[in-house]
Amino acid sequence: MKSGIGNWIAGRWMPSDGVRFQSICPSTGTPFWEGKEATEAEVKGAVEAAGEAFAAWSQCPIEERCEIINNYQRLLEQQKESIANWIGLETGKPKWEALTEVQAMIGKVEHSIDSYHKRCQPLAYERGGVRSMTRF
Repeated sequence: MKSGIGNWIAGRWMPSDGVRFQSICPSTGTPFWEGKEATEAEVKGAVEAAGEAFAAWSQCPIEERCEIINNYQRLLEQQKESIANWIGLETGKPKWEALTEVQAMIGKVEHSIDSYHKRCQPLAYERGGVRSMTRF
């Protein structure tokens, strides 16, 4: 059984003081992972760190954001078998269904980037001699 190493907060693993728990595969009833719950203070720290990270992310140029997101897509592709195995253990889903979930995550990256670019362009419509413009 795999053991958790804490909570990912502010770009690093932090040990948790929470209550220990196990994750049990619903299709076999077998525990496959154990870790500790995050305490209220740990959750508060994670939310604060996420707020700070968002401020930095929002200042990041779109080209750099796309590079990071495309790298995420490559990592999903490289690790899709492992990710699908974990999804199967966590949910009890068969391998083929877990793989379709991972493939959907991979596919959503390109759609998300395309949607961003579409929403950053002004939209103009003309009806009945009236022109409307939406800027994002």
